[in-house]
Amino acid sequence: MTHYAYRCIAELTFLYPRIATNPVYASVLQTRMSTPNDVSLPFLDLGTCFGNDLRKLSLDGYPESDLFGLDVDEQFWKLGLELYDSPIHGDRVEEGAAGSKLTYLLGDILDDTFLTPDTSETSATESLPFPITRNYSPRNIDHLKGHFRFIHAGSLLHLFTKSTVPLLLRKTLSLLQPGGLYFGRTVGIPGDGVEGTDMRKEGVFGKESQLGYLHTRHSLANAFRDAGFVDVKVEAMPSKAGAGHKNGGGKPAEGSGVVLTFLLFEGRRAGSTE
Repeated sequence: MTHYAYRCIAELTFLYPRIATNPVYASVLQTRMSTPNDVSLPFLDLGTCFGNDLRKLSLDGYPESDLFGLDVDEQFWKLGLELYDSPIHGDRVEEGAAGSKLTYLLGDILDDTFLTPDTSETSATESLPFPITRNYSPRNIDHLKGHFRFIHAGSLLHLFTKSTVPLLLRKTLSLLQPGGLYFGRTVGIPGDGVEGTDMRKEGVFGKESQLGYLHTRHSLANAFRDAGFVDVKVEAMPSKAGAGHKNGGGKPAEGSGVVLTFLLFEGRRAGSTE
């Protein structure tokens, strides 16, 4: 089944919340905890899958009313509800049962009808229904441009081609508040070369490769700056921080001579959060 195809799912490494290994995580939590409760600091998890990282944030005290997840595949979210939250009756998640109040957005961020590619903030054309206990499938999320204080992506960028990543980064930037932070990690390759590696052209995994274009630390930082991010930082993740993840810490991809590592990244939208 396609919903079990990703290696992190097959090997159960998805059970390790990736967000907690990011050095930015503590400061994100501190920002939220030092902010008055009546001030919203919306947080978006791109490629949220089962919602593991959102649930980690919730466990650590981030208000669920501020937590959003976006994914193109609703089945992952439904499986997450079964795994973590809701009583199951037969094959059905019980609607309205006690459980998560995280907001789930279903859609393809690369689809221009779902999110237009410019960075102009748009007045809301449809209001968000609160509370959201299951999912929300808007036709368009332009009304969320400039909405999020934080955006996170745990294992997302390496799934896309070289030509697609710039569009993804520009659209992500448009969703941030001025001064807002985008952070996360991605599979990459070691070194500081100006070019990465296109795994689909390596002939190792074939057309069904789950890996797309793998950046170096240098090439990913340049991609962020070209998309308009400021205060960009990209570093290789120390191997010990990749515990439970087989392709971290400079290990070769199975069946190839391509050495993989994890890259930690962060960048901000220009402006001030004040």
